[in-house]
Amino acid sequence: MGEDINTENPDEELKKIVSILTQNKETDLEKVKAIYYWVQENIKYIAFEYALGGFIPREANEVFNKKYGDCKDNSSILYKMLEIAGLKGNLTWIGTRKIPYKYNEVPTPAVDNHMILTYVDGDDTYFLDATGRYIPINMPSSFIQGKEALISKGEKDFVIKEVPVMDSKRNTYTDSTFIKIDNNTILGTGKLKLSGYTKIDFYNTFENKKKENNLKEGYTGILRKGNNKFLVDNFNEVNKYNYDKDFEVTYTFNIKDYINHLDGETYINLNLNKELSNFKTKEDRKTAKEYRYKSRTIYTNVLEIPEDTVVEYVPENFKISNDFFACTITYTQTEKAITYELYVDQDFILLTLEQQNELNTLIKKIEKNFKEVIILKDKK
Repeated sequence: MGEDINTENPDEELKKIVSILTQNKETDLEKVKAIYYWVQENIKYIAFEYALGGFIPREANEVFNKKYGDCKDNSSILYKMLEIAGLKGNLTWIGTRKIPYKYNEVPTPAVDNHMILTYVDGDDTYFLDATGRYIPINMPSSFIQGKEALISKGEKDFVIKEVPVMDSKRNTYTDSTFIKIDNNTILGTGKLKLSGYTKIDFYNTFENKKKENNLKEGYTGILRKGNNKFLVDNFNEVNKYNYDKDFEVTYTFNIKDYINHLDGETYINLNLNKELSNFKTKEDRKTAKEYRYKSRTIYTNVLEIPEDTVVEYVPENFKISNDFFACTITYTQTEKAITYELYVDQDFILLTLEQQNELNTLIKKIEKNFKEVIILKDKK
């Protein structure tokens, strides 16, 4: 930051907020976290640029009083709030994943189009993007993963560090259900658990859904399984909008006209979720494809075996994988239930044409297994 930036004495109200946020915090990192989350929640990100405003951050006091700013402004107020707390942040220039260059390839401002703040705690570097919402302190915003960050160390010094790409297990979508058959209908209870970027995406999608009916309609869409007659009956949310804890939803649901009966046999497909097909790309695609983040998905469906039936057929387990993708389908039978689990590990954020074709081949094999059904036979 230049010596002519943030020269004003900080607003007394801003100093008061910093004092409140940091009181009773035992470590510097806890203080940074409290300030970082406050900026995300209270300073709205608006990408506006004119004249030198496209290059120079505005005064922290101005950003605080307006309660909005662009990426430089949000970094400016975060920098100042840390300074008020006696902490040192570093203004950092970075290019989003839309820009393919590195600093040693094109050592010009064309390499970056974004500004964040970095904070160093021992051997750990935290990449703080205050333009986001619900981003925990130990994760960068998804669109700067893998990019080079130009970190200011003062007027004449800097260091370049690469932002890490988050492992797939950090971004999990876990949906577990317990279901029973009622004539042609499935009745079930479920539990959804989200972490990492999958949780952040959910928060951003649901932020404006305040009314109960809108929420139920939203959950019916997100949790849909089986067929288009899936309906959420009731739901309960835990840790909603929490930055650091996994988000959970317990719910009850029904799926009408999903069960088939024929000549004393009942047919049910426990592959209730087939979104994996969305990873397939068109065969005539000519370019690489980028994804926002790696992810891990686990669906578990436990079917209660009706007392008046016996299990006649359970599909075989299935497993397939390569260097960047893995999928398993497993069935486990006990005396009273059959448990189905679909595990998917998407360990990539960029696929070449060759990798896309390889993934398409894998998914086609998985889709064949999605057609497998369990057969229950009526007791005589």
